[in-house]
Amino acid sequence: MQAALYRRLSELLDRSRIEKKGTNISRAKKLFEALDWGDRSAFSIEGETPDRFSLRVENCPVVSVVAANPRNITKVYSELNVAYNRDIPWVVATDFNSLGLFGSYWVSRPDDITSAVAWQLTSEEFLLDAPKLALLTPTGIAKNQLGQLYDAFPFRTKRQPIDLHLVERMSRWRMMALQSLGTATEENDARIYQLINGLILVRFLEDSGHFVDKLQSYIDGSKTTLTAQLKIRFSKVREIANYPVLNVTDLNGLDGIPLRSLISEMYGYKEWGINYDFSAISVDILGRFYEEYLRYTPRIRETRPINNQADMLFDDYAVSFDDIRKSKGIFYTPDYLVHYIAGSLIRKYEATNPTQCPVVADLSCGSGPFLVAALHEMLRRPLWRKDAMTSIVGLDADSRAVEGARLNLVAKCLVETSSMKVPQLNLFQFDLLRNAPIDPSLSSLTSNTSSFIDIVVGNPPYIKYERLIKDYTPELIKLGFEFGDRRVDSYILFIEASIKILKSGGFCGLVLPQAFLQSSSAGRLREWLTQQADLLEVVDFQDQPVFQGVGVYICIILLRKKGATSTPTQATIGKIFELSDTPASQLAQLSMSTGYEEQHEVFRVDQPTNTSPWIFRNQKEKDLLKKLSINSTRLGDTGIKVSQGVKTGADDVFVINEETYFGSDRSESTLLEVEKSITIPVFRGRDLRRWASVTNSRLIYPYDTKTKSKFSWSALKKEYPKCAKYLEKNRLVLEKRKSLNRESWYELIRPRTSSLYDKSPKLYISELCLRPSVSYVSQMSAILGSTGGGSWLIIEDSKYEKFSLMAYLNSSISDWFLRQVAPVRRGGWILVEQKAIIQLPIPNFLTDKKSFARSELSRLGEKLWAATLENHKQKGKSQDRSMHAWEEQIDSVLMESLEFSSTEAQYVRDRVFGISE
Repeated sequence: MQAALYRRLSELLDRSRIEKKGTNISRAKKLFEALDWGDRSAFSIEGETPDRFSLRVENCPVVSVVAANPRNITKVYSELNVAYNRDIPWVVATDFNSLGLFGSYWVSRPDDITSAVAWQLTSEEFLLDAPKLALLTPTGIAKNQLGQLYDAFPFRTKRQPIDLHLVERMSRWRMMALQSLGTATEENDARIYQLINGLILVRFLEDSGHFVDKLQSYIDGSKTTLTAQLKIRFSKVREIANYPVLNVTDLNGLDGIPLRSLISEMYGYKEWGINYDFSAISVDILGRFYEEYLRYTPRIRETRPINNQADMLFDDYAVSFDDIRKSKGIFYTPDYLVHYIAGSLIRKYEATNPTQCPVVADLSCGSGPFLVAALHEMLRRPLWRKDAMTSIVGLDADSRAVEGARLNLVAKCLVETSSMKVPQLNLFQFDLLRNAPIDPSLSSLTSNTSSFIDIVVGNPPYIKYERLIKDYTPELIKLGFEFGDRRVDSYILFIEASIKILKSGGFCGLVLPQAFLQSSSAGRLREWLTQQADLLEVVDFQDQPVFQGVGVYICIILLRKKGATSTPTQATIGKIFELSDTPASQLAQLSMSTGYEEQHEVFRVDQPTNTSPWIFRNQKEKDLLKKLSINSTRLGDTGIKVSQGVKTGADDVFVINEETYFGSDRSESTLLEVEKSITIPVFRGRDLRRWASVTNSRLIYPYDTKTKSKFSWSALKKEYPKCAKYLEKNRLVLEKRKSLNRESWYELIRPRTSSLYDKSPKLYISELCLRPSVSYVSQMSAILGSTGGGSWLIIEDSKYEKFSLMAYLNSSISDWFLRQVAPVRRGGWILVEQKAIIQLPIPNFLTDKKSFARSELSRLGEKLWAATLENHKQKGKSQDRSMHAWEEQIDSVLMESLEFSSTEAQYVRDRVFGISE
């Protein structure tokens, strides 16, 4: 524990011994204030009930604190159940005289909480066992030291977190609801939704004390009694929540058997130690629950009865659920991103508008997580409370999503307001891509003018252009959007709409694909944004897995639309090198300081301009790049030609293994021989190594070495009959290649004949690599293009020498530079495309034949090339231990020649090899 915290805690204990006054809750709050909670908005204390408060990081509760003796089993169990339902992993029970830490994920029972205890202390032990209390400080929470306690008790039984548990239940409940309705038509999906939502709100009102008894007590009674109780409760839902539920006719027609099972499961699973308390279940968790619901759409398929009996659930029909997440660009946004964006923008708005409640919109709201987070922030501010619920605007093309958002916002209103009546919410089914942001109907939906929004938040759908135009014609997109006149992905259109719908001075916070920062297709949009808005903040998650189970690379951008009096300020840039186990705490740290740490860094930059990629560099990187560029030439300006490799459109046909297809002792019945003279060695990405590469694959290359044009089919059949027979066998596959726009079906998509037959020295560079993988290949050969392949660097300018250039391209300096301009993928893999390669600064001394640095780099590069080839021949059995030392020598020569100081050289190495400063 830090000395300052220890001193404050000591002073608090001394005062408490003397004064001995105050309630348990007030003394508990003072204890956590002494532990450094509450002074900063990112690490707050929030009261909830007269005897409970929570410790929050960026408004996400991480510890629930109850003012009670930790040995009070009944009280502690109740709080553990509430915490589990809210997905808060830890509970602290303290009356100040003693303190206990309990894990809500450990299974506990009403009469036994032993397995949930992490540790207990008396007030006399607070200072003696200060390291335990240090776990409960913001610093301890941010470092996930509490989470490590779960690992310290590996034999205790753990429950699934409530959100994962409920997601697993969704498909089961959905099928039960479908069975309860008794018919199997796709139109029933809306009624399924109404039934499940209605029961959730009934459970919500029950656990909030609005009913004397619970529906569970009527499960074993008659169907008439159960239906009557449902009608009473659904009527109450309509009255209090202003929410549409199933009508009387639908309720009368429900099948009682599956309905009883559905109702029963909505109270929990005692065998798993799970008791649902819907008044405690976070709306964020309901949002996750319904994001999973929205992910699937039902599809009814006919089936044939077997032995005159139905083999599926509904007579001659079966129900399946199609995953539409990818096709619709729908991805669940983690809570910490939602709260960070909503909380940041609300605070920025409040700084200049403390009394006026903002209007907050999400143009693709899904089940409403951003709107719920914004509503929570607004309800916390007394001056905004009365207008908060009617200041939320949500749009979505999916009517089910709109109803999911309505359910979540209604639940939030019931939790956080004393009002017994939820107002009509501004939630609408509205297809933005079809209707466009300037459509007057958007204004009429909310009875307002077109620019009435103060804050736009959200995670726009990521739909690529090719899929987008299947649902929306190019003409329709072009009509409604300024950026619809080119091939654009859906998120670009949503950014345009978000800015246009904002008031002057309004704020925008979006989760976007990382490609937005640098892609050429977003260049015009980036330039337009710099004219329309000031960039406030960018959080680049680089290669970190933000979306679970989905390979999407994302960033956060926060913007403020320019106003008449706005003055541009520097933008704050956060880069996440490694996503923390407590990401909410990590994002909170980004907002508090600048500098470099092991897992992230924060710095500030001037406002970007024009269409250039947004490559954000800290001051040290700017200084290094300036020093490097003074004595270097951009590779694209050197005369070195960069050419992407060959594209076949059917690698499985054109690329053959030499050992499989050539050899006199192989049987024609099992192997089809191809004339070797019509093939050339070919390298896939997996064949490419640093310094030297070998391959046993060959490429069928139906082009004449003399004319550099394709063989006619008649000439091919005459000179290479075995190859022609092989290609003819695969003709249907070759004819169906989508990218084939040439005359002959047997051609390659991109043969790259001019590059292939160029006799200049060539370096091969892998397109996907952990470190730059550049090798020299002396024989004429091809490289496959695209991801999983690579590119040629053709040294047509005789001023450059192949080995010294290869040594530089494989160096730490080249690695450091490429990681700034090339996309970094999961696990640290660099996507080295042509547009990144041409930006590489090439030191000018590499053209000076008298330069010691060039000759030394050439000597070392050739040594590494020869040693790598030898290792290939020995199949890795004779690794040269000198190779690593030679690579370090290359780095040292370059750093010295470029006049990098020892500190600068170490900085580059640290960034390349991931060593913290």
